[in-house]
Formats: sequence, structure tokens, C-alpha cells
Amino acid sequence: MPMVFTDAREPGHPIIFANDSLLSLTGYDREEVLGKNFNFLMAAGDKVEPVRHVDAAFKGTSVGDPEVLYRRKDGTECWATVFISPGWG
Repeated sequence: MPMVFTDAREPGHPIIFANDSLLSLTGYDREEVLGKNFNFLMAAGDKVEPVRHVDAAFKGTSVGDPEVLYRRKDGTECWATVFISPGWG
């Protein structure tokens, strides 16, 4: 299962871990995703509504898990449901 961990205490929720499954799915190298804003993979990263859904999930105020259109490194797109779970710390 593709997975990332982010630092939810920082603005933009920068990625601090990406597993091999995510890298395989997206075509990015680990160094290319670490430290990036969580939303950088969104195909519609500049559109307000998808970002609003993901932000609500981070805040724990969403009604469900958002389904988001993502763009791989090669430009192809894929849909993914985003499951966000708070960590400890």
C-alpha cells in the first residue's frame, strides 16, 4: 500500500517518509518527495476544493476520506483515496 508520513505540525505537511510502494506508483525517487508539501502530487494542486478536502482530513474535520486525482512523475494521472491518521508526538 502506498504510504507517506508527514509532519502535520509544519505548514504544508512536508513529507518525512515515503515507502517503496508510493515511489513505484508515482515514479519519483525518495529524494524527490522528502520535504515536499503533501499536496505536490495532486493533479489539481492549484484548485481549492481538493486541497480543502485534504486539509479537512488533516484537521480531523472531514466527513470521509477524500478521493484525489494525483499526477505521476511521467504526467499520467491516477485516483487515490487518502486515509489520514494522526500520529503521536
